[in-house]
Amino acid sequence: MKEGGVSEVVGAIILVSIAVLAVGIAVLVLFTGPLPTQIPAFSGLISNSGKTVYISHEGGDPLIVGQFKILVDGVDQTARFTSSLSSGIFSLGMKMNATLPKTPRRVVMISNTSWGGETVLLATDLTRCILQVSPAWYSTDWTYRKRITIDHTKVSGSLTDFPVLISLPSDSTLSSCALPDGHDILFTDAAGTKLPHEIESYTSSTGALVAWVKAPSISSSDNTTLYLYYNNSEAPDQQDATHVWDSNYVGVWHLKEPAGSNSNDSTLNSLTGTPAGSPGQTSGQVDGSLGFSGGNSVSMGNNASFNFGTGAFTASSWVRGGGANQQILGKSNWAGNDNGIQVYTSSSGGYTTAPPVTGTAGITTTGTNSYPAYTNTIGGTSYWNNFYGDYVSAFPVTLPAGTVTSIGVYWLASGGYMRVALYSPGSGKPANLLTQSASTAIVAGWQDVPVTPYYVTGGTYWIVVQTNQIKSFYYITTATGQEYAKAYSGGFDATWNSGSYLLNYQYYMRITYVKIEGYAKATKVTLSDNNASIDSVRFYSHATGNFRLAIYSDSSGPGSKQWESASTAATAGAWNTVSIGTGSPAGLMLNAGTYWLAWQWDSANSGPSYNAGSSGDGNYRAQTYGSYPSSWTGGTSSSEKWSIYLAYTIIQIGSNDGNWHYLAVTRAGTGAGQLVTYYDGVPARTGTDSRTLSNTDSFKLALSNDGLNGFGGYLDEVRISSTARSPDWIRTEYNNQYSPGTFAYLISSEQGTC
Repeated sequence: MKEGGVSEVVGAIILVSIAVLAVGIAVLVLFTGPLPTQIPAFSGLISNSGKTVYISHEGGDPLIVGQFKILVDGVDQTARFTSSLSSGIFSLGMKMNATLPKTPRRVVMISNTSWGGETVLLATDLTRCILQVSPAWYSTDWTYRKRITIDHTKVSGSLTDFPVLISLPSDSTLSSCALPDGHDILFTDAAGTKLPHEIESYTSSTGALVAWVKAPSISSSDNTTLYLYYNNSEAPDQQDATHVWDSNYVGVWHLKEPAGSNSNDSTLNSLTGTPAGSPGQTSGQVDGSLGFSGGNSVSMGNNASFNFGTGAFTASSWVRGGGANQQILGKSNWAGNDNGIQVYTSSSGGYTTAPPVTGTAGITTTGTNSYPAYTNTIGGTSYWNNFYGDYVSAFPVTLPAGTVTSIGVYWLASGGYMRVALYSPGSGKPANLLTQSASTAIVAGWQDVPVTPYYVTGGTYWIVVQTNQIKSFYYITTATGQEYAKAYSGGFDATWNSGSYLLNYQYYMRITYVKIEGYAKATKVTLSDNNASIDSVRFYSHATGNFRLAIYSDSSGPGSKQWESASTAATAGAWNTVSIGTGSPAGLMLNAGTYWLAWQWDSANSGPSYNAGSSGDGNYRAQTYGSYPSSWTGGTSSSEKWSIYLAYTIIQIGSNDGNWHYLAVTRAGTGAGQLVTYYDGVPARTGTDSRTLSNTDSFKLALSNDGLNGFGGYLDEVRISSTARSPDWIRTEYNNQYSPGTFAYLISSEQGTC
């Protein structure tokens, strides 16, 4: 049978075909001359306006209802048309019409089979026209298209062959005009080149569509345009699912299949997942997802494609829920010691990957045990005078808590010998000898003479000097000193001579001390990783003694206490490691930020290791050796940096808050810095992975290969690649799948015009 014509008809046949889309120009078939008696002489006109089709009787015999059929796109729609007639006869000048479910493409009117073997009386193709639009129409076999714009602000970098998610919650024109199975749906780029696509789901009743389209390129600088074509009743399935996913994809599982069904792999590799224990089907981040109860799973088998050796890989999935210590996906046993990919939940229920990443924060270099000295100066340079030998002179000084290390005097000339000492306070005069120096030759200028280190708790003390000859010195006039005669050779008395008398002047002197014992000191450190499980705090000591450590938050100096240790005996000349588990609390997880590592020492021994720093690097506060306060108050900023750092393991890359989250891990090959783990499109940790990934385990979802620690949550869009996807790729995947409607959105619908 020839389209638009009449077969086996005696006489001359004149066929005129004129196609129209929206307003419709008819196809006219005119029969003239003698006809067989069983076939009526008939001419008519078919036109349409959208989904409404009109058939008019233009000449010839009347047609009786029941003696003809009207097929629209191959479906018998006769009853819709004849219901518009006022009687059972369709005669000259009459018009019948029908409003159809969707815009028609081809309408055929044929004689009843009892009249002559389904002879065509009238036929037209309502969409066969030359489409004049810009850019050029893909094919005249498709009536409609929608322009899709990919928002460049949602794209990171410039990406090629990127599988774009197109997600339409509903679309009335797709519902009414596309084929019920969506087979006529196709996608092109802006130039009209057809693109591979995969339909994950299509619902004809609403027009809801979830599809993946391989975009040749998308850019972060300019919007990208794609087109969605539909409405071709004769189209075979237009999908090319396997070519949506480039050759680097090992497997792509949408997990959309019904409960108990296999999970199909969309790539050419066809690594089908076999369920065990019937995981449940439920709504997911993109479309469907599988829900697991902690014992069921899906296995993709032991395929060599999952053994990456020392090469690159990417593993990713959308994850929701789950409890602590549960295997999400991987090709490994639960212990993770068999050289396979592993993504799991941490002991606190968050998400993480294997192998673990370790790090440090703080000062990892050893320093000196010569600490920053503080001085308290008394007297002044208003006058000068001579100091007589064989006298002991004392002057009061107020000291904070700290360890006295030297006492100094400013001499105008060299020569002779001196001793200095520190006495406890009595009633307006010194009381008892606390520490003293050896006999020391006098040198002009400031002369700081070391004393046996002595810890003072703070308050008023007396600094004492004695010489063996007359010496010139600076002084100021003030009646605060005490003095008595004492032969230099006799040294200092253990108890101050009660017969001393008042001095009306004060020497130009100073006392030097270090704030170690009786102080808590802190060094500011920066932690660069989130979800860091703190393993230990490490402290270098040059001497034996006892110390206590603590971690504080930052608040323009130490803020709130996060952890503290018990008193610990130091090993001299070594890093002293204090496990977090031996302190309070017994476990600590910190996020990236600034923290303060604090220490305190129980004696005047010069144990802690000091490093010179810059202003604001350190902080100290007076504190009796013992428990740390919950909040660090009364601290003083300093430049002190101490050899102290914390060691940690990243055991969690993101929190489990019951929402969908996108997890991905990439390895660009073995070596330092090659492992990157992402949480919701953002790098959450970096590390190394020098393993050779090869074993005989099966790649499984929701269960370790040894059947342990099943996952009790939901998975969607699991993907494995044999390349390390770039940070731009990972970020763009997250943006696209987290909010597909803002990533790729419809601008308009277009209909071809003639």
